[in-house]
Parts: sequence; C-alpha cells; structure tokens
Amino acid sequence: MRKQRWLLITGLCCCMLDIAVAQQTISINDDSSRGTPLTISGSVTVTEATENGATTVSYTRDISGRNISGKTILALVATLDLETASTPIWNNVIQIECFFAPDVFEDGQVHALFHGSTGSAVLPAASASSAPRATFRVIYAQFLDGSTFGTPKDGKEILSLRRLTWKTLKDLNKTYEKAGQSEFLHAIQSEFQPSALEGVIQNVRSAQDRLGGDAGINMVRDMLSFANQYRRLLSLDEDLN
Repeated sequence: MRKQRWLLITGLCCCMLDIAVAQQTISINDDSSRGTPLTISGSVTVTEATENGATTVSYTRDISGRNISGKTILALVATLDLETASTPIWNNVIQIECFFAPDVFEDGQVHALFHGSTGSAVLPAASASSAPRATFRVIYAQFLDGSTFGTPKDGKEILSLRRLTWKTLKDLNKTYEKAGQSEFLHAIQSEFQPSALEGVIQNVRSAQDRLGGDAGINMVRDMLSFANQYRRLLSLDEDLN
C-alpha cells in the first residue's frame, strides 16, 4: 500500500468574513481483510471551510476497484469511512448486485465504486483536522461459483434485499398475467421500501415512460430471467435459499 500523500490545493483567507477554506486530496487506506477480492485506486478530496468557530467539511470521492479474485463477482458490499482525526463524519456503503442483470463483475474488470460528492457536516472548529482520513473495506462478496468473501452475517442485508426484489418482481409479473397491463402500470406506481428496491422499480417506471408499450413488463421479465439463470448456477430454490 502506498504511503498517504497530502496535497494542499487551496488555502484561502477572507479577513472581512473570517472564513478560512482548505482543500486536500488524500489517498485511501484499504483496511479489507486478507484475501480481499479487490484492489482499489483513486482518491478523496476534502474541503474544510472554517467560519466563526465552526468548520464545514465535505468530500468528493473518485474510487474504483479491480476484481483480482480470479472469480466472477455476483454481489459485493463495501464501505468507505471518511473522518477527521477524532470524529467520524460519514460511513458510505455501496452494494453491487448483479443477480438481476446480464452484466457481472468479471475477474480483471474495473468497476466504479464511489463517485461524486457527499453532503456537508458542520463541526466545532476544534473537531476539524488538517489530516482527515479515508478508510475502505470490502465487507462481503458472493462469487458466481457460490463461494463467498466475508461471513453470512456480512451478506445478510444484500441477500435479504435480493429475496425481496425477487418476490416483488414475481408479484408484478403475476399482476400483469392475471389482471393485465393497466393493473401492472398501477402497481409499479406504488412506493416501494426499502429505497434500494424503490430504485429497481424506478428503472422499470423509467423504461415504461420512455418506451411505452410493454417496456415495463419486459424489463421485469428480463430481470427474472437473469435471476433464474444465476439461481440455477447457485443451486438455489424458488425462495433463493
């Protein structure tokens, strides 16, 4: 792992407003357990603006991971902790789920993990630090051959979401088959929980709005078809157990 490098890009003082702004680009500490399926690259840019005894901290992330496992990854959970020397600021979690898609995370492939800006946090000036830290961890991975990285507990949330998504998509397909397109279109307008499932159904809505016709149900059936292929490869039953 390369040593941390600190780069002071901007140091700006505005006496009239008593504002000091500092921006730093920091490298990332990979704290994943031994045998991690990824190597990571990229950096995090930290902006601290201090005014009247309070510091506003924000981050911009640009981090990618390369699959070095020698296997195909079907699901991945990773975290990125962004913190000052004494105060954790954000725990970022990414879940990559390929179970309902044609594309998987192949060995040797590079995948964008964290990209874009976080929100901002306001801290007492004493809590802010000129040496913020970014720590990355792979928590869990499931491979196409059925093996895993991490513990069953580590994968519980993403696999539970998979089962819920599977059931929801099957229910939507049954709605179309039994009640027709009108009821199906009504069903996909419902709000789904949790937000990750809502994101899946929003993709179905977007396809329907953009393409019309049977675009929505076709997307649902495509996702079920891919899931069935992976289900058989993993020797899972109809409830994905």
